[in-house]
Amino acid sequence: MESNHRHKDFQSFALPTELHHRFGVRKSRKKLNVPKFFSIFSNLFLRTPSVFLNCVKVFSMNLTIDRGNTFCKIIIFQNEIPLFQDICKVLSPRYLQKLYKQFEIKAAMCSSVVTVPLSLKKSFKKYGVKEFNSKTLIPIKNLYTTPKTLGQDRLTNVIAANFLFPKENILVIDAGTCIKYDFIDNKGRYKGGNISPGLDMRFLSLNQLTNKLPLVESKNPNQLIGTSTVSALQTGVFNGIVAEMEGVANRYSNEFPNLKIILTGGNSFDFVSQLNLSIFAAADLVNIGLNEIIKFNFSE
Repeated sequence: MESNHRHKDFQSFALPTELHHRFGVRKSRKKLNVPKFFSIFSNLFLRTPSVFLNCVKVFSMNLTIDRGNTFCKIIIFQNEIPLFQDICKVLSPRYLQKLYKQFEIKAAMCSSVVTVPLSLKKSFKKYGVKEFNSKTLIPIKNLYTTPKTLGQDRLTNVIAANFLFPKENILVIDAGTCIKYDFIDNKGRYKGGNISPGLDMRFLSLNQLTNKLPLVESKNPNQLIGTSTVSALQTGVFNGIVAEMEGVANRYSNEFPNLKIILTGGNSFDFVSQLNLSIFAAADLVNIGLNEIIKFNFSE
């Protein structure tokens, strides 16, 4: 009997060796993709910061802060090498102070899709943390016609993609609160993309915009036909997103030859094994992009 799993090019999940160990590109995981050495360094720092600093020679480092709708991701880089990572619900001024006490941070930048509270803005000013915005100089050409309304995560994603795969046509699929498709061409020009409702947003809208449909668990039943109202909603949402991702990616592939496809975002690993596409699954694109922006603006 033929397997129900679709055939995929799993070889494409491996970035070149020199990038693989840096950015934790993985085949498939159901939780946030944090490389093992990140966890070791993070735990060592949080429990015994003095021991941590004895283990890592102090260099000038770049602090990158990705404030998303759900959580805040922090990565400290030495050049392109990530030395420390943490994920938190809220970035407090006190925690920011702790980072600056324990690390020789040379430059820092924050990308935020939510409003930065005044207390954190004051800490940013105190420590010189730059907030990424439409006026920030970037290492690619932005052809978006309304740059002031462009989500910072979308732009940093393609900056990271262009760093990982220079001179390539690249489509970044970010499966987060919304599903975002962003394209950068082989000349380093960001042309724009598409935005559609994310996983949780679809379940919520089906419940709130109808009279009788329930709000169901965001769970993939891994089947084609829903045999109950609950499973019909689940299969409809999950299979609909898979079909959307494949359809959009195939249209871009037809338009732009030798297209690289990167899948990222908090819900990306709910779909990575379902897609009949040759893709790279990569976490931390926003932080990688911020690090490239810092290097572009503050390199000596």
